[in-house]
Amino acid sequence: MKIKIYFLVLSIILLFLSCKINVNGVKSNYTKSKSEKETFFLLEQEYGSICEISDTNKEKHVYIANGKNLNECLKKKENVIVYIWEPHCKSKVCYPLNYIELKCDENKAELYVIAEYYNTKLMLAENDLKSLIIGVDTKYYGTNITSKYLSKFIYDLTGENKTNGRYLKFQKGKFVNSFKDLNLATN
Repeated sequence: MKIKIYFLVLSIILLFLSCKINVNGVKSNYTKSKSEKETFFLLEQEYGSICEISDTNKEKHVYIANGKNLNECLKKKENVIVYIWEPHCKSKVCYPLNYIELKCDENKAELYVIAEYYNTKLMLAENDLKSLIIGVDTKYYGTNITSKYLSKFIYDLTGENKTNGRYLKFQKGKFVNSFKDLNLATN
């Protein structure tokens, strides 16, 4: 009887050790994404400053940055919406990036898209924007856990410990507020 229990416990342990559960958004997936399409992801030392990338020299890449450097860039901008994009989001507040860009354009706001985590397939599919898609520099924040690096990134960007929405509004370089609703953010 004891042998059966030991065997059962050992089998369960081995089963858990052999299974790899991959839940979107828990970890950054940067290493996997980078290995799938290495030249698609550019580190800051490869492109210079995020502020210096314009529509004329922007190529289809994901630009890796930290919140402090993006914050410095936003100080030079009049009206900006930073959207924290979750590639697999299906909720009513998750619109296609082209639609978000259109709403920002209509309201004379510059859009910066921050990918919450890396997904090469969806990043390639959505990268027909004139706006930049920015990936969080997980190495800078010293963690691959999405909730940890994202909260540090948002703090560096806004100076706030917590924001309530995915749409972060900046005017004349200053963080104004966060919004759950795109229409409130762009008005």
